[in-house]
Amino acid sequence: MPASCSERRSPSGPATRAARGALVAAALAATACTTRDIPATPFRLEAVVVSTGRSLADGITTPATIVRVGGTGTRIDDTTFEIDDATVGRVRLRFDRTVAPELAFPARLTGEQVLVDVFVDPGQLTPSGDAPMPISGFRIATQPAAPTYEFMLGESSTPLPSGAPGVPFSLEPVIGNEDIPFMELVVDFRDYEPARCGPVYLASLSIQLADRTVALQRGEQADMVVGSRPDPLHVLHVLSYQRRGRCSGQSESWTQIAAWR
Repeated sequence: MPASCSERRSPSGPATRAARGALVAAALAATACTTRDIPATPFRLEAVVVSTGRSLADGITTPATIVRVGGTGTRIDDTTFEIDDATVGRVRLRFDRTVAPELAFPARLTGEQVLVDVFVDPGQLTPSGDAPMPISGFRIATQPAAPTYEFMLGESSTPLPSGAPGVPFSLEPVIGNEDIPFMELVVDFRDYEPARCGPVYLASLSIQLADRTVALQRGEQADMVVGSRPDPLHVLHVLSYQRRGRCSGQSESWTQIAAWR
């Protein structure tokens, strides 16, 4: 008997190839009559030169480009932060925290010398495919000589070759000296929600630490000590998924993660 339209299943136990195929078939059947979809609201990240209104993403055509600015930081409010960069001038960072009301730029960063990495992915669209999303993440570090990261946001609608979501570059140690743990998104095809155009398989976030592995499901968060700093890093896994069946314009995958100290 096919699952009902409103049912969500999370079977326990290992998923063999045959069992995974059965789960996919059941999920497809469950989506046959649903008209809803899983909500995904981007952070709508902005990084703008205040004097000109120009986005730091303007003119960039290469995916996964990092634009770095640095100088004295000022927290304007919970979701607005500015940096006085010696080259480009004052840069304003903003984000929308609709999906995570607890997110806020740390007040202690006002007056600090900071480094900001802005991650640009030209051509990337929102998960619904209806608007551009050229900035996929940014992160703020203090102690410029040996950066330690204080606040990070990342989101991506660009899937891995397998179709699964990938961890946003802003939450990865892509430069090599970041005090950021290794993270991986895992889709096991057991936890799904029916959607209008096909099942949406939820991914868990696996965080590898020196002494343990932390697994975070959608909406879960945890504190962890990373590197030599005694104060913990707080990681929030907002949402990550992989689709099997899409309406016009929808992205195949989506991920959204935040971390701060």
